[in-house]
Amino acid sequence: MSRWLELFAVLAVLGAAAADTPANCTFEDVAGKWTLWEGPRGVKPGASCANHQGPWERKVRVTLLSPNKVVDQFGNEGTWTMVYNQGFHINVNGRSYFGYSAFKKEGQKVTSYCHKTVPGLAHDVNIRHWSCFYGQKSGSKMLPKIHFDPFHPQGLQAAHLSRAHHERVVSAVNARARSWKAELHQPFAGLGVEEMLRLRGG
Repeated sequence: MSRWLELFAVLAVLGAAAADTPANCTFEDVAGKWTLWEGPRGVKPGASCANHQGPWERKVRVTLLSPNKVVDQFGNEGTWTMVYNQGFHINVNGRSYFGYSAFKKEGQKVTSYCHKTVPGLAHDVNIRHWSCFYGQKSGSKMLPKIHFDPFHPQGLQAAHLSRAHHERVVSAVNARARSWKAELHQPFAGLGVEEMLRLRGG
């Protein structure tokens, strides 16, 4: 029964999130020692903690290990998992934590701060005593990661991709493909994503 409650809690938290975030953090970026700060308990289930500024009443230190083991400062063991490349979910010592990795978006430029989270939600494994929390990776000298969002209107859609670019992509695909062969389709050579969308009526 507790597994079903745990699944419900994760779905409630994920459902409360407005959409995917553009953060791009890997397992290697996130694994390691973290400090989690929790606010007062009694937050509404599924509430947004985005604007929560404190106070922070509790501090828990955890180590996120491979492949999915977590150990807190008291030696309690639990599990954790990445949530896509955007955040993590931790279960340890009767508490569950879900947080997205911090990021900043400026146009199509996205900066991921994989060593900290934006405020997320925590609760008991029996889905009570909800609180806001945030996490910071301990002793991290990690530099922010920068990438460009291809789905931003001024990103890849507006880019004009050269014939040489298309040829490089075809070569890269063919270097790995075993049962089929990619070819450059002449009528589309040199067109960008925006032009391709116009051709299909998008």
